[in-house]
Amino acid sequence: MNGYSFCVITHGKRPGKLARLLASVHAQNMPAYEIVIAGALPAGWRPDRFTFIPSDGAASGRLGLLRNTAADAAKYDHLIVLDDDLYLHPDFYSGLLAFGEDYDLQSCRILNPDGTRFWDWKAHQGHDYLLDYAETSPFVSLTGGFVVMKREVFDCVRWSDTLGFYQAEDVDFRGRARRAGLAICFNRHSTVTHDGPYTQREKGVYRIDQD
Repeated sequence: MNGYSFCVITHGKRPGKLARLLASVHAQNMPAYEIVIAGALPAGWRPDRFTFIPSDGAASGRLGLLRNTAADAAKYDHLIVLDDDLYLHPDFYSGLLAFGEDYDLQSCRILNPDGTRFWDWKAHQGHDYLLDYAETSPFVSLTGGFVVMKREVFDCVRWSDTLGFYQAEDVDFRGRARRAGLAICFNRHSTVTHDGPYTQREKGVYRIDQD
């Protein structure tokens, strides 16, 4: 079915950020879309303009399991898989249309709260490093927290159900995609923000110490 499924994973402990993400999705005014949330909802929440799939992956930190759970329940042919601490800019949907349909897996501009870059267009060779937007590399990778993909791509390349926090589930997924011959593209027309304590310095993204 033609449309966009936003597949959101959450452990339910950031209700303000999750609410902002959902509001930013609805504000896109897309003609055909849905929101599927996998994991655990914040206390007192009930499904409202979204579908909720409970998963013990939230408690165990199995990020791939959560992503697979949400994507399995999605009904549209474009999947946007993202963490609950992101939100979409007003250019997001128009940017998808401007980019077009020539992609398997797609990243876009991902900003930190201070306006610097998060891990939006990067490569991985033992460690991650940012690529310039006009640059490419045989080692292009994806951040774990955001990807746009076709439904048929997910049907042939899934995340690991067993890997959890800090176990490089994003690197594992990139390897699966590469072995399947899938291309990772960059869409500079769409923007999201990752609302976390990070900033960019040169080719890296670093956590900011917070008191």
